[in-house]
Amino acid sequence: MDMSNLEMRFIKPSVNRCAVCRGTAGKKHLRQDHDFIRDETIPRWRGWHGFRRGVGTNLHELGESDIGVQKILRHSDVNTTRAYYIKPDEQSKRLTMAKLEAEVADKMSLREPRDTDGTPAIPPETIS
Repeated sequence: MDMSNLEMRFIKPSVNRCAVCRGTAGKKHLRQDHDFIRDETIPRWRGWHGFRRGVGTNLHELGESDIGVQKILRHSDVNTTRAYYIKPDEQSKRLTMAKLEAEVADKMSLREPRDTDGTPAIPPETIS
């Protein structure tokens, strides 16, 4: 399979659609009664490297291990996969930090209350 042929025949036409009529760009669209306006809700095609990077990131977010992603992308070194192909997005970073904060808060609430010097605090009801 010629990857350039696949890109030109199938991928680019599917991501370059008109926002008005949902038709593809090209000679067929010239016969329409409006100008071609690209539908910006569809992501732009960034090429095969961007595609592979997206696959690596999505596999990792779905729970695949770094080594599993490395084997699927056929890299010789897992560090290449980690450095260039697994890119966490801002939302997943925020969710991870929220989980960490919740876990820390949960652990802190289970601790025995302490004074400022670190000694266990005496509950006020036990003092007479």
